Amino acid sequence: MQWIRCTLVFALLNAVVLSADQLRFDSAAQWKTWDLPGGAVEVLPSGIVRPVAVLRHVNAARNARDFGGGVRGAGSNRALAGAVIDGDEKTGWAPRAGGSERDAWIEIDLGRAVSAEWIELVFDESAPPFELFEILVSNGAMMRDETRSFVEGTLVYPISRRYVENRRHRVRLALEDPAQSLVKNVRVQVLQTPVDARLTEIVVQSFGDNLVLGAIDRGGEVDIAVEVDDPLAISKGRLLAAVDGLVTTAWYPTGREVNAEDTYAHIKVDLGASYRIDLLRLISSVGGRFDFRFYELETSDGSLAPDGSLVWQKHFSGVQTNLPARQGLVDHAFTPLPARFVQVRWKFWDSNCQNGSAQNTGCFASGRTQEVQVFGQGYPEQVRLRSPILDLNGDKNVHALRWQAVEDGAARVELRTRSGNDLERETTFYNRDDKQITEKQWNRLIPSFRGRVDTSFVVGGDWSPWSSSYARSGQGFLSPSPRRYAEIEARLIAGDRGRAAAGLDWVALDYSAPLAAQVLGEVYPVQVRPGVEEEFTYFVRASQSARGFDRIALESTASLRFVSASIEGESVSAELGAEPSGFSARFPRRVREGELVELRFASEVFVQATRFDAFLQDSAMGTGVRQRVEPGDATDRVQSSTNAVYLPLDGALFVNVDFGTQCITPNGDGVNETLEVDFDLVNMLEHRPIYLRVFDAAGRRVRSIEHLAVAGPQQLVWDGMDEGGRRVVPGMYVVHLLVKGDARDQSAYRTVGVAY
Repeated sequence: MQWIRCTLVFALLNAVVLSADQLRFDSAAQWKTWDLPGGAVEVLPSGIVRPVAVLRHVNAARNARDFGGGVRGAGSNRALAGAVIDGDEKTGWAPRAGGSERDAWIEIDLGRAVSAEWIELVFDESAPPFELFEILVSNGAMMRDETRSFVEGTLVYPISRRYVENRRHRVRLALEDPAQSLVKNVRVQVLQTPVDARLTEIVVQSFGDNLVLGAIDRGGEVDIAVEVDDPLAISKGRLLAAVDGLVTTAWYPTGREVNAEDTYAHIKVDLGASYRIDLLRLISSVGGRFDFRFYELETSDGSLAPDGSLVWQKHFSGVQTNLPARQGLVDHAFTPLPARFVQVRWKFWDSNCQNGSAQNTGCFASGRTQEVQVFGQGYPEQVRLRSPILDLNGDKNVHALRWQAVEDGAARVELRTRSGNDLERETTFYNRDDKQITEKQWNRLIPSFRGRVDTSFVVGGDWSPWSSSYARSGQGFLSPSPRRYAEIEARLIAGDRGRAAAGLDWVALDYSAPLAAQVLGEVYPVQVRPGVEEEFTYFVRASQSARGFDRIALESTASLRFVSASIEGESVSAELGAEPSGFSARFPRRVREGELVELRFASEVFVQATRFDAFLQDSAMGTGVRQRVEPGDATDRVQSSTNAVYLPLDGALFVNVDFGTQCITPNGDGVNETLEVDFDLVNMLEHRPIYLRVFDAAGRRVRSIEHLAVAGPQQLVWDGMDEGGRRVVPGMYVVHLLVKGDARDQSAYRTVGVAY
């Protein structure tokens, strides 16, 4: 049946407005309005959202119901059957006393085929255990009739083990054969038992949580393709059959691609988040042939190469030559490493078959795949949570982003925002199998093959890019404001190699009516020499400001020194205040809408595109309420329209070098003892090594001084000593200043004399 659903992704109604100026998310119901990667995070009843760890060596029966499994049936006492998978060894099940052998059975269904290490039955310690019983194990395969068709409701049990005269309260069945280690159903048939005996738990010890099963819920995807010019030439068949948790379904191509050149195919799984993984099991055909010949296994943490492609790390490349007959699966273990993407790439067609050469790895390898299983341990390296579009009901001035994190060790929370005024309608079409398709494809389908049509609203073209990460809770809003809509993104980043996790208790936006409908600012001049103090003017003009304002704060990563202020060309005396990264100027009267404010200040710029950010404030509302000044044309007196200042594009790493004296006399009298090399480091946003090296007249290095620094004024000092702390002999020395950049190095030399 065709139906249409319209989704409005506004969230003010789901958040709690604590006062007239705060929008807050802090309950479990409110967090569930966010876009949460399913399976990678959980929302606690207390309202804390946190990552979920993947585990190794776990009892797969405990969460069988999460995969649609549970108790498949029991011959008698069905009401007690759930006790065998509840994790409580004080509760249990037993067949009805005096009943027939036909009714003395219980079976659990794990809901998916797991790679298991062993199966254990646990019996009530206060009574004798079952004396005579059988354990039957199935991977989920069904029986077939004479036509080779599956018989629904039946199961094949390749493993059947009988235990006679049992006296143990814990009976373990080891699954050492890889071909028989896949378990979906466990059946216990009781043949003889004391009256008081009870089975309290059925434990299926698995390799661990299979990360592939939750990949799509986490926002990942599966891609299977034969790498030919026309991918549609080879049907993808049951694509999801390779990752559905069942070995009774499989992906396989419906044709062959015969080429004059080698043809490759791939299975690529996006896990939806990056985990530390260490084991991949590739199941081609349980009890059959491993249908990969030459293949490669690779993983990627999501890092991109310069051309935009994923950077892959290869773990295997070759042919499996020592597989036991009818094993049909291969395990690849490696050192734990972060990975979001897993790819198996194989030779689908060998071109040697075209000329009849016998030296080939097989003409055709279909790559039949029943399951890809990936195992790891620990919390996801990073998970992303994103709020719905937040409707502030009109243009609002957002002051600050606040949150309460729950952090552990090196784990941390990072938050970003974006904002805008426009929304766009987006329509998504699906077929009847709930697969997303294009509108054109949807229209071509007959009505019975059409699925739902979803309509939602997404961010429009005027939205800002995501801001940089907020440094602290309560920091001023980093996205443009006033705006009607906003969005918040949180990233929960694990620490200690996935052993520590961070969560969020609550997050909130502080907002109010804007001080002005629009406020534009521009700085002049916009190009300066690096490391030289320049005087700048910041022009600010506000429109539609009923109350006006009386204070402007100016902030930058560069140093700021206030010079003067004027309103409409008239000099005014401003009351200065200190800001964490700049200053504020309070004017003797309120600035009215349309009036031009000029703030003059001095600064030295060392980094390309250094920004100077201005904020309007109203003293009556406190310093916490402020409105960001947006870059724009505030006046026609200058050609700027920006709040950023630029340096010459000459690629210099340092400028303004001063080696000081040409001769030093390190004799201890306190006069001219050292050589002080001053310079300005340019465009170094991260700490990089800078070197001062001293060579004697024969070219031998006598001293090397290294320092880590970022852009700004620097000084390196040589005290006339060699590497061993001894004074160098008098003479002439060459001093080499070296700075290493990402793309190039820069050096400066000076000859310096040493005398006593």
